[in-house]
Amino acid sequence: MPKVLVTGASGYIGSEVVKLLVARGYEVIGLTSRPEAAQKVKDLGATPLIGDLNEPEEITKVAKQSDGVIHLGFKHDWKNFMESVKTDIKFIEAITEAYAGTNKPFITSSSTGTQGDTSAKILDDMQPTGTPQHRAAAEVAAVKGSERGVRTSVVRLPPFVHGNNGSVFITEVIEAAERRREANFIEGVGSNALGIVHVDDAALLYLLAFEKGQAGAIYHATSRWTSFKKMAEAVSKLLNVPLKGIAKDQASQVWNPDFAFLFSYDCRGTATRSETELGWRDTHPGGIVEDVA
Repeated sequence: MPKVLVTGASGYIGSEVVKLLVARGYEVIGLTSRPEAAQKVKDLGATPLIGDLNEPEEITKVAKQSDGVIHLGFKHDWKNFMESVKTDIKFIEAITEAYAGTNKPFITSSSTGTQGDTSAKILDDMQPTGTPQHRAAAEVAAVKGSERGVRTSVVRLPPFVHGNNGSVFITEVIEAAERRREANFIEGVGSNALGIVHVDDAALLYLLAFEKGQAGAIYHATSRWTSFKKMAEAVSKLLNVPLKGIAKDQASQVWNPDFAFLFSYDCRGTATRSETELGWRDTHPGGIVEDVA
């Protein structure tokens, strides 16, 4: 039975990936940084491993005994985001070193947001990348791993992953509306569109990339998008609160200032490589608006 190490195994997307792997017959070791989450990992059918991405040495030992790694763990410390990126790079380089020359699969995580505000341009995963931002340095480190005989590939998630009663950013939008008793969008850019994907489809892409992804490839987990204003309208109806536009410079007063900028982005993506190379499909025709409503 193939053995897979999954980091972030107790997280929103990671737990769905673990479920798929277990159902597929893999032996899964699920890394979590929180001891209290170990039972959740066990309940998913995996063997829990408590560890810290800042200390990759022990995790690397387990990785060497595994047939591959799916890396979803990330320290979402918005106050020290670039330090979180440095931790991610350190972990990626440690696994790459451990797997050098083995051709073992190592799937890492990134975001279509690494390409910044793309305006009305649609970013496809077959196209060269634009001007990278934020987590892009970790993405570059992962792709370079393919030059060392590691079957590394990157899954880029869209800003909004939804479904199964979860999502970091959607929760932020709803909680802000509850607190302010109004659902907000940014005037002038309210029609900006952001990529979306159902968490089940995102999890499936990780599995497919693990099983047959190409070394050095970047795969998009999105082929749909919706405007932020439409999502705000859905939240307005959900909570029965008024819809109100705000100025862009007010965004950090409404939402978490560490990622409020994202809500003014245009970030649309398509997944030609994911579809043609891996056979991935977006199987949830309903969007995030319907999910919220």
